[in-house]
Amino acid sequence: MPSPSLNIFRMQASVNGWGGLRVAIITGALVAICVATDHQAYALPLASGSMFTGMAEAGEATGHRWRTMLWATFWLTLSAFVGGLLTDSFWAGLVATALVAAIAGIAGSAGPRAGLIGLLGLVIFTVYLGAPDSATTPLQAALLITAGGLLQSLAMIVPYLVTNPGALRIAAERQPPMWPRVREHLRWPDPFVNHAVRLTLAVTFATALADSTNLKHQYWLPMTVAWVTQSGRLGTTRRVIARVLGTAGGLVAVYLLLEVLQAQGQWLSVICAICGGIAVAYITANYIYAVMGVTVLVLTLLFMDGDPLGTTMWQRLGETVVAGVIAIVALSIWPDREDDQPAPAS
Repeated sequence: MPSPSLNIFRMQASVNGWGGLRVAIITGALVAICVATDHQAYALPLASGSMFTGMAEAGEATGHRWRTMLWATFWLTLSAFVGGLLTDSFWAGLVATALVAAIAGIAGSAGPRAGLIGLLGLVIFTVYLGAPDSATTPLQAALLITAGGLLQSLAMIVPYLVTNPGALRIAAERQPPMWPRVREHLRWPDPFVNHAVRLTLAVTFATALADSTNLKHQYWLPMTVAWVTQSGRLGTTRRVIARVLGTAGGLVAVYLLLEVLQAQGQWLSVICAICGGIAVAYITANYIYAVMGVTVLVLTLLFMDGDPLGTTMWQRLGETVVAGVIAIVALSIWPDREDDQPAPAS
């Protein structure tokens, strides 16, 4: 039986250059419009919807991309809206965190793309649940994420349909329903259920810890735990190391760009374009590069929305290490049954 890591970061070994370029152009253009119109707070949801939707279909066969991208847009939208609504309610937020993490963990039983979409939705949920005050309301943020996701989807779908009009018939063909694939794994023990339980425990604990310690950026710890927690001791350890290295590199890069060189104006859109493209191009080829791209992009967008950077850089790096420890401890407390077997290479 496949590991519930879902191989989502091993779906293709090569760099997804065209997908990265498309995401870079759309994401950079959206941020540029926000800067030009003096609505920088809109850049976070617009660019997140664009980049994460592009990441969800990275390297997938073209005929299936539209479904993946639309599902990703829907899940990202719902996650941001619910997270934003519950940002001031500790207990309701904690319960919702557990629920979203459980769904994200079990989603992989429906397939690798479903697992990746669940992960990205959980990341967005943690960001909007613990992010600082924003100029956007939860509804506005959700609608802007929808807009960013749909624009990214159309940028892929329309050119393909123009050059392959017969694809409309193929696209309309009925696909196997998702629920039966999930239902067959809803039993004990099952590696996907194991992963869902572990992810729920780890992310919920990280959320409670971040809130109770009044961290300046309460989203960072649970967001990082969501990124690094996967099945298999070796897989999680490698992911933790890659995440720490990628985050450290991203933090240094964004600090130099925004604090030392003081990039501003349309240079921010250039940074977002390049880093969004790198994140998508390397998400299945080199996780460290992808993490660096995501780190710089997300921090730049949050910086545009008023989140401090220079005074919290070392805290973020420290929380990244803590998140790795939480992920490894969670795996030790709730291990996979196949841990005694050699783990597949990441």
